[in-house]
Amino acid sequence: LEGPLPGGGTRQEWQRLHHIPPAPEDNVPVADDPTAILRLSAETDWGPISAALTPYYAADYPLGVWEDRIAALAALPDDAARTIAALRMVQDELRYVSLSLGEGGIFARKPAEVVASGFGDCKDKALLLAVMLRRLGIEASVALTSLEAGHGLDREVPMLSAFDHAILRLGLNGQDHWLDPTATHQGGDLARATPPDFGFALPLAGPGQTSLEALPVSADRLWSTEVVERYGFDATGITVTVTSDYRGGAADAMRARWATTARNRITEEFFTYYATR
Repeated sequence: LEGPLPGGGTRQEWQRLHHIPPAPEDNVPVADDPTAILRLSAETDWGPISAALTPYYAADYPLGVWEDRIAALAALPDDAARTIAALRMVQDELRYVSLSLGEGGIFARKPAEVVASGFGDCKDKALLLAVMLRRLGIEASVALTSLEAGHGLDREVPMLSAFDHAILRLGLNGQDHWLDPTATHQGGDLARATPPDFGFALPLAGPGQTSLEALPVSADRLWSTEVVERYGFDATGITVTVTSDYRGGAADAMRARWATTARNRITEEFFTYYATR
């Protein structure tokens, strides 16, 4: 329905008549919504969101008790090594805890407060890491994305509520790198670390950042495993030698397993698996 309004303007009204919601299906993702949704936005691109948040996330802040530690990273051989060292500090030394009431849902806590408390959420860690890297002369911008809907952000209307996660865009030697400061048990250097697989993100780089940017990923860096089994047979019995090569997210998952599971339990699981074969 469409019609004029007094004093100018147009009223548009959408109606859905005699709608019967479909019965739920089995094995449907929890975020799936089978009903029709109409989203409207006052913005024509993503620039106003980037413009509104960039002054806060691009500013410099004190780093508290980490000031001297960040200065010491300058002695590392190159920017790639400094980046990984700073990333591991934020990932491994700060627990993930979210304080997102009120403004805390949009604005990160100050880096010195995050360091002193020993915890932070995604935007806290992203802002902290951005400040650390910029202190080292490395270009870094906080970027907004979505954990579940990131791959569909390019089909979303511009709105702040489209995002629920913060990561980092890093500019180094003319190439962009994407980092997730909340990832755990990561390893590898800058060229081999697991990239964040969220589809698209909005770097907070001022009003000129009017569009989303695609997050490049490759299969081998995302998740790759190679297992070689060698069986030996002789008069005394059978011997089995297993060599496993884990890369990307598979390596992160295996590191997490060894860090959180008793060694004898893992040994028993492997022994049981091969014994039953």
